[in-house]
Amino acid sequence: MSVQTTTIEVDQLTAVILKAKAEAKGLAISALLRSLAEIEAPMQQHTLFEIASPEERARAVEKWASRQRSMAPPLSDEAISRDRIYGEREDKQL
Repeated sequence: MSVQTTTIEVDQLTAVILKAKAEAKGLAISALLRSLAEIEAPMQQHTLFEIASPEERARAVEKWASRQRSMAPPLSDEAISRDRIYGEREDKQL
């Protein structure tokens, strides 16, 4: 990747703040500005399922399916009952 130099004029306080933030993160100011720009306007990113071959997608699904599951206990029948989920909403509509 070739490097293009561009001069951006900022006030002195902004320059000091950017320099301090970059130093705190161990980055050059250009790298800090790039990361800020990517947060504001992320580059078009493709998902695995848009760019992977069918075999790669199949391996990804198998890997996902075989991963460790949460050790959380299952929800009770009461917790997932229709009354519990929609009761408050229906009460407000009446």
